[in-house]
Amino acid sequence: MEVISVLEKPVVEWDWRQRLIEIILAAPEPPTKRKMTYEEFLAWADEDTLAEWVDGEVVMTSPASQKHQLIANFLERLLGLYVEQQGLGMVLSA
Repeated sequence: MEVISVLEKPVVEWDWRQRLIEIILAAPEPPTKRKMTYEEFLAWADEDTLAEWVDGEVVMTSPASQKHQLIANFLERLLGLYVEQQGLGMVLSA
């Protein structure tokens, strides 16, 4: 029988921090680098465009992945159960 110490690092280690950095750096750039008015932004972006207008510049955003949504749902449920059992109020998600 092989005994494995729980203090040893696993052979395969997933570095989520590095993956997050890669995702952020790979985000798509807006179609233009010039500043635009809010009216131009509204004409350019449709309801499916994941972007924000900040001080005249387009800031692209990434959609939430399935993994992100599962984690957010888990944390909301966990926190919600605790808050409910302690009688502390309500937990609402956006």
